[in-house]
Amino acid sequence: MLKSPLIFAFLLGFLGVLCGEASDMDIPEREMQKIGGLFEYCIRDETFAYTLFGNKPISVIDSIKTPMVEALFYPINYFNIASNWRVWKKYRHLYPMKKFVLIDNESRGNLQIYLINRKSCIEKITEHLSLFQEILGCNSSPKEILARLEIAKDLMLEGLNKSQILYGILLGYGRENAEGYDQLFCKRRYFLNLPKGLNGDHHWRDPFFVHLPCFASFSENETAQLRKEHEKCQQEIVNAYTGHDLVEVTLRKLIEEMDE
Repeated sequence: MLKSPLIFAFLLGFLGVLCGEASDMDIPEREMQKIGGLFEYCIRDETFAYTLFGNKPISVIDSIKTPMVEALFYPINYFNIASNWRVWKKYRHLYPMKKFVLIDNESRGNLQIYLINRKSCIEKITEHLSLFQEILGCNSSPKEILARLEIAKDLMLEGLNKSQILYGILLGYGRENAEGYDQLFCKRRYFLNLPKGLNGDHHWRDPFFVHLPCFASFSENETAQLRKEHEKCQQEIVNAYTGHDLVEVTLRKLIEEMDE
């Protein structure tokens, strides 16, 4: 979150140059703080940083957007996700993205916010292309499947044909873990061994802390490899944010150019 008017002024000027806009972009300070609150939550409390800096194809957060519920359960601006997201949508056109997609799926009472790493998504779909084509009932290319996800009104239900397996793969849980979750919780085959959870060690000694992604582990080998990758990315994230403004670093990363 922005810590001083000086940082706020600098950030506006910096982003104005990057985005080709005037350096005095008219974003009220209070609304910029709401945008800061949104990204604080996405980075510190969720796993968006692993999609920004690592190879996690998709990260998602869920929020109840009913005002009364927001006021009851999210009284602090930092956690008021739906409200902060509405502010971000007013200004997101100022930050054109090519490498990432930041979209929402809204229903009457819920809000899902997705961050998609286009390159990582295409790589993961390519790796499991026959499975994606079989479940989606199509012969589409990885790029076409990604385009389908980006425009779907509901990424999981419509974009992935309600498949928890495909959803888990794109959330970076691994195919075996995703299939195990589908068998146990979706098909209710409770004779399977209960999964172990993957969660991060809390390195509170770090100046900037971000937890590891958490998910149900059905494959020890797959999970061990994922944990190794996440721990490496975790250190990169800590290095990127320590001593720097979180919003500035996040927005700088979001508007990066696509790799050649």
